[in-house]
Amino acid sequence: MGDALYKADIGKIVSVASAPVSLVIATSIFLHMLTSRYEAIYDRLRDLTDEYRKGAKDDQRRTSLREQISLYARRIRVTQAASRWLSIAVISFLVTVAASAFNIVYPSSFAIRLTGMFTLAFGIFLLTLSVVFELYEDHLTQTTLRTELSEFPEIPND
Repeated sequence: MGDALYKADIGKIVSVASAPVSLVIATSIFLHMLTSRYEAIYDRLRDLTDEYRKGAKDDQRRTSLREQISLYARRIRVTQAASRWLSIAVISFLVTVAASAFNIVYPSSFAIRLTGMFTLAFGIFLLTLSVVFELYEDHLTQTTLRTELSEFPEIPND
């Protein structure tokens, strides 16, 4: 082990690890965006439930509030799921970085190469899954907008 580590080229290690590190950074930025969106959705849900608890002025508003509360709750669950999968993807990409570095030090280790390939593929799968969840949440945003605007028939809703 000491001899392999002594002969390891740090430049090669950094070079090989840079692509997975880029994935870690990009995925972390996406995760931050989802977290910000989650906080905004949650704040809006709290406002809606507060208004509903205090009693809306008319039946149309109460109906709209119920629909919106349901949609916002669904949006929160979808965003939570996307964030969960994205967090696991970050961990997976970090393992890929470590496997890439260890593969330079121990190039004949099939287990290290297999670990790196698996965690890279798994991380990309989870990243893709998170994007799909985010697209679904965006669809729910459009539904929320239509629900909110339904109270104002004089405003075009297209």
